[in-house]
Amino acid sequence: MGFKRFIGVMETEPEIVDRDGAVPLASVRGDIEFRDVSFAYNNGCNVLDDVSIP
Repeated sequence: MGFKRFIGVMETEPEIVDRDGAVPLASVRGDIEFRDVSFAYNNGCNVLDDVSIP
C-alpha cells in the first residue's frame, strides 16, 4: 500500500511549470543557511524558536 502511494506521488505532474522561454539555471553552488528562524501556529504553539543551520 505504501509503495503504491509513493508511485502515485512520484507520477503526479507538478502544478508549477516554467514560463515560456525560461532559461535553465546553469551554475548552482548549493549553499543554504538558515539564521534565527522561528515559526509558530496562530494558536501560539511554537514549532521552531531561533533555529540556525549553517
